[in-house]
Amino acid sequence: KNYILNIKALGYQPSIRELGKLGLLNVSLAYINDINKYYKNLDLNMITKFSIHGVSPQYLEGLKDLGYSDMDANMVKKFAVHNVSLKYIEDLNELGYDLEANMIKKFAIHNISTNYISGLSDLGYSNLDANTIKNFAIHDISLSYIESMLNLNLNKPTAKELKKAKIHGVSAKFVERANSAGHDSQDLSDYVKLKIHGI
Repeated sequence: KNYILNIKALGYQPSIRELGKLGLLNVSLAYINDINKYYKNLDLNMITKFSIHGVSPQYLEGLKDLGYSDMDANMVKKFAVHNVSLKYIEDLNELGYDLEANMIKKFAIHNISTNYISGLSDLGYSNLDANTIKNFAIHDISLSYIESMLNLNLNKPTAKELKKAKIHGVSAKFVERANSAGHDSQDLSDYVKLKIHGI
């Protein structure tokens, strides 16, 4: 009874279903008060989701310190769902990627690690824009794939050429087979054309 009265004292009119979820997850009044310091009068359903996914006041304070104080609650929930840690954001910043929240979420969804970004730089693809890195991840362009292309006797392919090659299934072995059959080019895009036309 006291719990319900205190919930109402905070300005909420909880349904039986909402109270059931709050009780099941042991959402304390202190937690609700702490969350309301960052998101005033956040609905109980979202507070429950925050609790499920481990959104703490410390996490919200960290986001604020990193410049994401205006992020809407639903995006915070998505960050938590996709395990976007404060350290991940800090590490991206150190690599020169001060990204807006939606792009950070996409990076997390596609498992783009800071090691992957550093690896791209080591292979000569530094300072790629965030959208290109995201597309690399979407098309499963691994560091080993890029390295295999760089080990061929080709002109260094651009990021765009690498993406096209991967999309069309051009591998290092395909290039080697084409060369052994008499094709001689140093342009990766030529091998993409061969693949597209079924040669």
